[in-house]
Amino acid sequence: MGTIIKITPPGGTEKEISVYEKCQVILSATSRSGSFSLVLPDLTGSLVDAFPVGSDVWIRQGDHIFRGWVLNPGKAVDGPVKTVALEGLCYTGRTQKIVVTENYIGQKISDIVIDLFTKYMPWVDRSSIVACDKVISIKFKEEFLFDCMEKLCELSGYEWVIYEPLPEEIVPGPENSGWTELVELLPPALAPDESTGWEEQMQHRIYYPPRPAEDLYPAEDLYPG
Repeated sequence: MGTIIKITPPGGTEKEISVYEKCQVILSATSRSGSFSLVLPDLTGSLVDAFPVGSDVWIRQGDHIFRGWVLNPGKAVDGPVKTVALEGLCYTGRTQKIVVTENYIGQKISDIVIDLFTKYMPWVDRSSIVACDKVISIKFKEEFLFDCMEKLCELSGYEWVIYEPLPEEIVPGPENSGWTELVELLPPALAPDESTGWEEQMQHRIYYPPRPAEDLYPAEDLYPG
């Protein structure tokens, strides 16, 4: 199976990209901050402003699925040839752009995680967050959500990631029913084993059926400035 690329601009209609010059996806099992790079030929000029910051990007390469958002919608002209160069992050990496200011006193770690994503990334499905009964007090003052999660995982001994399950392992719904990203707070025994690679670990963590999200793209107030 070849590469399939689908891009949905904020408030717009999903467009499947059939012609591209470059499609690169990088996922790191250690940092969890994946990225993508697309170079699309624009022979008619219709793509120059088609995919602004915040556009939802879905890429399938073989059995691996990547989902992220456009951070840098670049463009270039080389004589008569125009190209659109899109770069962005996976949704786990998006937490590196969201600033958190919160104070928690005597609360369970998993309750803190639920509260953080309810307030700062409410479109993310929180149904697969594993309970952690360890009670802590912690203060986040203008810290990125990614760093907050790193601190909580260090205190709990758990791992975390935002991902999209492979569709072969779930009952697919209509294409227009939306999608969902899942937040996992995994016990150490279920944490990714770096030696086996990220793609394989993704396939081991796909047993939580997602509930279709109402939107294909994040809220406007989450777009980076």
